[in-house]
Amino acid sequence: MKKVIYLFAVLLLTMNFIASALAADPAGTWMSSSGSTVKIWANMQQLVITIITPQGQSFKYQGWWTKFGEMFAYQVPGTGTHTGIFYAGNSNRIQIQAPNGGRYEWTRWTGANTQPATPAPQPQNGYNDASSFNNMINRNRAANNGYSTTVPTAPPPPPAYNPNQNNPMHGSFYTKQAYNQSRQPAPPAVNINGLWNSSSGSSIQLASQGNQVFVTVVGSNGQRYQGSGRWLVAGSQFDYSIPGLNGVAVCTINPQNYNQITVLMNGRYTYWSR
Repeated sequence: MKKVIYLFAVLLLTMNFIASALAADPAGTWMSSSGSTVKIWANMQQLVITIITPQGQSFKYQGWWTKFGEMFAYQVPGTGTHTGIFYAGNSNRIQIQAPNGGRYEWTRWTGANTQPATPAPQPQNGYNDASSFNNMINRNRAANNGYSTTVPTAPPPPPAYNPNQNNPMHGSFYTKQAYNQSRQPAPPAVNINGLWNSSSGSSIQLASQGNQVFVTVVGSNGQRYQGSGRWLVAGSQFDYSIPGLNGVAVCTINPQNYNQITVLMNGRYTYWSR
């Protein structure tokens, strides 16, 4: 029996090693078929994607792995979730699909084309080259005694879509207005403060102060929870978390009715109204 367990552990270690060796490294600089320069920072859970347009405008987006080393996604405020897939057998090419059906190709920059813009400072504890990428994988494998690690897949939050807004959309155009809007406090016209009723039976008290959102949840059993979050897209989308509870809730205001909010948490939707 001990021999069977040992062989099983060796098999898991081998499979984990092979999967890690085959994982594509997205970190570095890429050239988009749209003419933009793309810079990627990544670790084993998330990606930070910076897109620099030919006009020199810079936009930073948060991403996550949907299949580690092969597929990822990133959220563009107001437009939706873009997906990236490495070409089979070629880790130097990525196909990007936009929510509107557009397709673009990113090619890893090798120095053969025009020198791209100076890279923005990279977050700590990530990887920026193949050696540090492999070190990250080896550290993760050692910390888990050789067993494979499940990489969390973040559910994409529902986009706050406004057909009249000139939103940034990868591969075609970007606007400074939309970029700035996603980093500003909620406009006075959108007032979420007050009492809301949830489809789950809970009561929700919201208070927005600047870029912060404070949430008090009173369950149907009378139990009270308090949490806080921030605006992701000014006047359209915010998140919050509650200490002691798993997950981050992403709340999207109905652009046609400011008295309705859709909440996504841990893959499940609830609806608030007032």
